[in-house]
Amino acid sequence: MSQKIFDLIVIGTGPVLEKSEASFQKRGIETFHGVAKFVGQATIDVDGQWLEAKRVFIGTGARPVHLGIHGEEHVMHSSEFFELSEIPAHVTFIGGGYISMEFAHVVARFGSKVVVIDPNDRPLQAFDPDLVEQLTRWSTEIGIEFIRKSSVVGVAKTNDGGLRVDFKSDDGERQTITTQLVVHGAGRVANIESLNLGAGDVRYSQRGIVVDEYMRSESNPRVFAAGDCADHGQPKLTSVANEQARIVVRNLFSESPEERPDYGIVPQVVFTSPCLAAVGLSEAEARDQGFDVDVRSQDTSTWGSVRKTGQDCAAYKILINKKTDHLLGAHLLGPAAEEVINLFALAMKFDLSATDLKSTLFAYPTFGADLRRML
Repeated sequence: MSQKIFDLIVIGTGPVLEKSEASFQKRGIETFHGVAKFVGQATIDVDGQWLEAKRVFIGTGARPVHLGIHGEEHVMHSSEFFELSEIPAHVTFIGGGYISMEFAHVVARFGSKVVVIDPNDRPLQAFDPDLVEQLTRWSTEIGIEFIRKSSVVGVAKTNDGGLRVDFKSDDGERQTITTQLVVHGAGRVANIESLNLGAGDVRYSQRGIVVDEYMRSESNPRVFAAGDCADHGQPKLTSVANEQARIVVRNLFSESPEERPDYGIVPQVVFTSPCLAAVGLSEAEARDQGFDVDVRSQDTSTWGSVRKTGQDCAAYKILINKKTDHLLGAHLLGPAAEEVINLFALAMKFDLSATDLKSTLFAYPTFGADLRRML
């Protein structure tokens, strides 16, 4: 069997634009199309073509988790949702995470009926429960129906071209709704199952390829991985993946990798309307870790900065260590939450106290200036 040897093999997913591929080839980068799998520690089989390299980088991302329900073929994935030419009059989302909540708000703004079927007692489990409940109430007012503590068990086509969604609650009660579109928002998993990682001596977990602090496989030092396909202990966010990619570029060709990602305290945002944002510990986590917590929270829907946007859904919860005056966590809901949360992330990364932050003069009137009132 023919075999090509390279300095580096990059394994990715998705189609490559013709223009991009031409640019790669112009730079001396060969491209191969097909399913890649390991046949050795640094040897990859791409549909019968064997490729070997000094180093292998895996950036295959994540894929929607398999639902394991009858009629799963009728459920649309989030990538397909972006290709819709029009929004149906009735859309149902499976799961209450980022994808479902963000898309549900888009659909509701189009005036369509929206249903979110969530197996949990509330959506957006990673965010502050009080702010989530406020966002959920607001979401209900704009036309989003939440069916909680229920799991979809099947999807089937109806005679009129619609879809029937069968679900059951935690207590076993079965119910049915009819809809025009069902969208998968029940989570994603590392996209590594077809890579035959065992043949490459690449250890992996349910969260992805197990990597060390240099983004290198813990079991095979010739392999690197980053982003959603790697088990790195950080939130699986674009900002995290970009930081890891920056480090991988520095370490790939080093005989002794030394560069480590500098994450700081990673902020997270769900881009609903309004946005919900968080950085640092939740209130429950802070108390569980033994901190003496000063909780500062308020509904800010009547604040002038919010009223100017025409929205009336906003609030915050700031967690401060009573002993040191340092920030433990910040949770924001409302207009510009996705921007203001970065100020809290900056303060936490550089160990600024709440007093330090409150003493800073911000341009007025801006959403950033509201930060002083929160503290």
